[in-house]
Amino acid sequence: MVRLLAIHDSAEEEVVHPVAKRARFGAEEMVDLSVHHPNFQAELADFADAVADHAAHEEAEEFVLLRRQYSATQLQRTAGSVRAAEAVAPTRPHPHTGSSAAANLIAGPPPAVFDRVRDAVRDWRTHG
Repeated sequence: MVRLLAIHDSAEEEVVHPVAKRARFGAEEMVDLSVHHPNFQAELADFADAVADHAAHEEAEEFVLLRRQYSATQLQRTAGSVRAAEAVAPTRPHPHTGSSAAANLIAGPPPAVFDRVRDAVRDWRTHG
C-alpha cells in the first residue's frame, strides 16, 4: 500500500496537479491537498481514511472539472503521462524532497532509483 500511494502521489504532483492548475477553474486549492500524514505508521487507520477521502475528492470534484475543461484526447495524453511518471516514481514517501511537481521532477529521481534497487534486492531475497 505504501508503494502504490507513494507512486500515485508522485505522479499526481508531477502531472495531474499542474494540468489542473492550468485549467483555470479554481483548482489551486484542490491540488494543494496531500495524502501524507505525519504519523503514518502509528495511525494507519486515519491515513487510510484520508486516502479514501482524497480519492473521493478526486473522483467527485477534480476529475469532473478536468473532464469539462479538456478533450478526451488531452485526457488520454495526461493519463499516459501519469503512467510514465508512475513508472519512474519513488516507491516510498520521501517527505523531505517536497511535494510539488518541480520537487518531484528535480529531487525525485535519486530516491526513486534507490527505492527500486532496494525493492529488487528485497524481492530477490524473498523470492530468490
